[in-house]
Amino acid sequence: MNQKSQQGNTQSPPAGGQGNPADAGKMGLVSSILLCLACIIGVGIFGTLPEEVRRLGPGIIYALICGAAVTILRSVSRMYTSAALPISAATVMHGAKLIHPLVGGLLSINAFMNTIGLAIFARIFPQYFLRIFPGLPLSETALGVVFLLFFGVLSWFGSRSNIIISNTMIALLICSFGIYIIGGLPHVSADYLSLRTALHPAVPVTEITASAGVLLSSFGGATAIAEVTDKVRNPGRTVPLAMLISPSIVLVLYMLLGIVTAGVVPQDQATSFGDVAATFLPNTLLVIFILVGPLLGSVSPVLPFTLSCMERIRYISKLGYLPAVFQRQNRHGVPTVCLFLTYGVGIVFVLSGIPFRKLLIFTALGYMVAEIPCTLTPIFAYRKYPHCCDNAPVRMNRRFVTTLAVLMTFVNVYLGAQMLVSLSKAQAIGFVAFFTVGFVLILARIRYLRGQGRDLIEEIKAPHPEWEARETALAAQAQKTALASQR
Repeated sequence: MNQKSQQGNTQSPPAGGQGNPADAGKMGLVSSILLCLACIIGVGIFGTLPEEVRRLGPGIIYALICGAAVTILRSVSRMYTSAALPISAATVMHGAKLIHPLVGGLLSINAFMNTIGLAIFARIFPQYFLRIFPGLPLSETALGVVFLLFFGVLSWFGSRSNIIISNTMIALLICSFGIYIIGGLPHVSADYLSLRTALHPAVPVTEITASAGVLLSSFGGATAIAEVTDKVRNPGRTVPLAMLISPSIVLVLYMLLGIVTAGVVPQDQATSFGDVAATFLPNTLLVIFILVGPLLGSVSPVLPFTLSCMERIRYISKLGYLPAVFQRQNRHGVPTVCLFLTYGVGIVFVLSGIPFRKLLIFTALGYMVAEIPCTLTPIFAYRKYPHCCDNAPVRMNRRFVTTLAVLMTFVNVYLGAQMLVSLSKAQAIGFVAFFTVGFVLILARIRYLRGQGRDLIEEIKAPHPEWEARETALAAQAQKTALASQR
């Protein structure tokens, strides 16, 4: 493309439907950022961070920087595609439409692994709830199941009221960070964390990179908004900005929380934020912090996370990878089979008794598998829809994005390998087997449909109508502009 083409046309058709009356009630930029923050903070800060501090001590600083840097750079790469070609269930749709339908099939398998995230929320909540109500006659496992059943019922009633509830909770949650950070920073001890130990931690680099990979799954909530673009106003602009801003905010929070957690108590005593806070907060503030902080931290992501999972599975069914029954909705617009499946998987993994960190690694690895093709989508997006890319609401230099996409793909592969080798042999085989069996089932469905006279591969390869219409309109405008400039 020449310079004029790259500058685009100011009269280009909107990518996100600005000024459309149908956008009433949809999420704007602030709500989209809050949704992403809700997905990141729940598992990320209150689930993953204490676990990794206990393993790494001062090395958590490098792990946080590495995880945040990879996430933000990867978000920049995905921003390019999301701005040019906004669509719900973007992870699967971009992989299937831009790269190949079989890539979409692989990403469809990962959508089911993502539902394990609900089990992680349900494992965090009882730890803090029973601290406030120690006499409750329920085990952590039973309370985790009750937790998921409650939110399953709440999710039945649709997304609009749930988004309002979630945004309120995340605002309160962020306020609670001030209690922990302001109260804890004066108690940071050089015996546990200093500039020297932070710069030269006594842990191997491989441990730090493996930990960064686990933390990546938490930062991964930043892309949740890309799965629900039909519920966002002007998604071509709002979605990529939310994907970039939300992990940047969380990086600051992570760093401050990590400094307090690693610097206030010995490394082996950093079991949870509640245990660390108990060493410096008075009882009244401690109770407020646990109620508004960790408890909301495990609760606030559930509704937006569920919305993201259900929407992805519903679109997978629309593409044909799953039977049409997954698209059936109740009167509140909620896909019922997707709802039961999402919470059913969560309950099964709560009952399984799998160690908490292994659940984190499984979801992080699944996320990493999905990110490898997703990070490459900018290259394929420009090949098929150059005018959409050049005239996207958020514009970036194509060569920079292409170079970044290739670089981040290698980083994804490296971090994924580090996490995989941290599993036991049986767990690693189980992870690979999950994707292998899933992919075989996808191939079996493609073959079955072909026998019914339906070529699923060719159907999915067909260009997306909205993308095609926008590309055609922009190409015509570019040609008209070029002819006018020659006169």
